[in-house]
Amino acid sequence: MKYQILKALKKGQRTISSKVAKSFSISRRKALEHLSILEEEGLLSSEMDICRFPSGSRSKARVFKKI
Repeated sequence: MKYQILKALKKGQRTISSKVAKSFSISRRKALEHLSILEEEGLLSSEMDICRFPSGSRSKARVFKKI
């Protein structure tokens, strides 16, 4: 599953675990686990950042980026 997630991301594309979870129909916790493993393997990087949603709300989240 984690390599399917990696394959779906484009180089330089930013994402959060809830978007990954929704598109792969898994829990947010499981998506975060897969993204963290990919980061440990050096395939993704992450940082804490403020995400803006279409509704206008903002939230601090861990944002992953494919390198």
